[in-house]
Amino acid sequence: MLPEVIKIGGIEYRVKLVDACDEDNLNIDGKILFPNQEIRVKKGLEKQYGENILLHEIIHGIFEFCGWDQDEENVTRLSNALYQVLKDNNVFKER
Repeated sequence: MLPEVIKIGGIEYRVKLVDACDEDNLNIDGKILFPNQEIRVKKGLEKQYGENILLHEIIHGIFEFCGWDQDEENVTRLSNALYQVLKDNNVFKER
């Protein structure tokens, strides 16, 4: 189960499970919408994959907050590595 709200840089983002994260590209599994303060995650994803997608979008939020370039490859690398560390150390616990 994903949290309902994630705070990044003092801003609260609502986490929403949706049928389509981006109406223009149905293959996207997650998306952060900065002006809407919203993180979208596609419904029906496996638990671990959905957690990883949420973490990926959180990292986009952190990059935005820090003023760093939104380099998709670096965000993906960091989210995959960080998810592994958090998962192996039982940070993601059942609610």
